[in-house]
Amino acid sequence: MLKSINIDEAEKISKKFNFVKYVCNPFWLAFNCYLEIKNGEELIYERDESYPNDFPYIQVPSKDLNLKNAIINWLSKKDLDILGKKFKIVNSFSIGEEYYYETKDILNLTGSSKKDFRRNINSFQKKYNYKVFDEYPKKKVNDFLKKWAANQKEKNKFFDLSFEYALFCVKNMNKIKSAKWIFLEIDGKLAGFNLSVKINENYWIGVHQKVDYNYSGIGRFMFLLRAEAFKNVKYFTLGTGAGDEGITYFKKKLNPVKIEERFYVITGEMLS
Repeated sequence: MLKSINIDEAEKISKKFNFVKYVCNPFWLAFNCYLEIKNGEELIYERDESYPNDFPYIQVPSKDLNLKNAIINWLSKKDLDILGKKFKIVNSFSIGEEYYYETKDILNLTGSSKKDFRRNINSFQKKYNYKVFDEYPKKKVNDFLKKWAANQKEKNKFFDLSFEYALFCVKNMNKIKSAKWIFLEIDGKLAGFNLSVKINENYWIGVHQKVDYNYSGIGRFMFLLRAEAFKNVKYFTLGTGAGDEGITYFKKKLNPVKIEERFYVITGEMLS
């Protein structure tokens, strides 16, 4: 029987994975994932964003009994190929690409390839009277989120879920010890925030970034701040583009060191 993952246990569960993907972060686990012991194996499921009655695994089970007639999300191409050698693949399709980066590449602003990034940050720092905080009143953050959502002109099919997820993270702001929140005020008014989580000694995950783009350069400046907060952690992931062209463009412009395609897979019987 599936059991919702509680926010108080999510951080501990997030440390158990032997891989790093966006869906490993404890906020997502507590928001959209479930736990079950099946055939003696602890498995993590998520509620399918497109088909809410389906609950795919977010990792590849180690036991064949749990791989037969299964739904698995976030698989790499390598995992899919290995799985296809042992089980019938009833269906599979790409759900997007996950982007991985080196933290030092964000912190290093030298060179022609960083010209636009550097110009945006320098312009922001000169133009605006800003302050940075690591704590902020929840009500003010929620008010900012509601205004941010209302101002979004293009909303894809995942927008409502993403907005609900952001509100959930704010509600549980102080529950995850490994989380790092950064809030930015301009002229005394909240103009943006981001949330990241250190998942292990080598990786952090960028969970959310929401900003008011009326302030030129704010997105890149806030991204630099979160990289500075994790300057001693080598790598990070930002997940996929979530079907949004603007988000995908931004993530590609950050020069990822690895792009890994993710797949949704339905298996059948074991091959004879």
